Amino acid sequence: LVANNFILPQNQKSRSIIIFLLLGAMAVSGAASIKKQLEVTGEYNNPEQEKLFHWIVKMTPRDAVFAGPMPVMANLRLSTGRRIVNHPHYEDAELRHTTKIVYKLFSRKPGEEVYESLRSLGVRYAILDKHWCTATRPVPGCSIPEILGQRGHRERGETDIL
Repeated sequence: LVANNFILPQNQKSRSIIIFLLLGAMAVSGAASIKKQLEVTGEYNNPEQEKLFHWIVKMTPRDAVFAGPMPVMANLRLSTGRRIVNHPHYEDAELRHTTKIVYKLFSRKPGEEVYESLRSLGVRYAILDKHWCTATRPVPGCSIPEILGQRGHRERGETDIL
């Protein structure tokens, strides 16, 4: 519309004034929208996680390293400042490999193997989310233990369950 000579006058000064007024109106409208969004006061409410983070701040050394489900790790990093080994907002091949190691926590692998894998990453604290550990999903076969268990069958050369 701004470049259309049939709608706007061909005089450069008039065209500039109209464009300036149009941008000014858009800025006023945009500023009102931003102000309205900033006035929204919603709260994230997860009391269990808040208790966990308070415990972490009080009871663990500042240089402690944590591993666990990526959504929890992002909040843990933000809320406590502690180091984490996996984060959902960063994506590369090494992080995918690290996340696979961390998610052994939710598999059917032997505890010693999981422990050694996490220690190799420098992890001192592992966080388990009970929702990730149970097979109570609406569709059978989609819980983390089921998925990792099936993957473990393939890695051992066994036939998949599904």
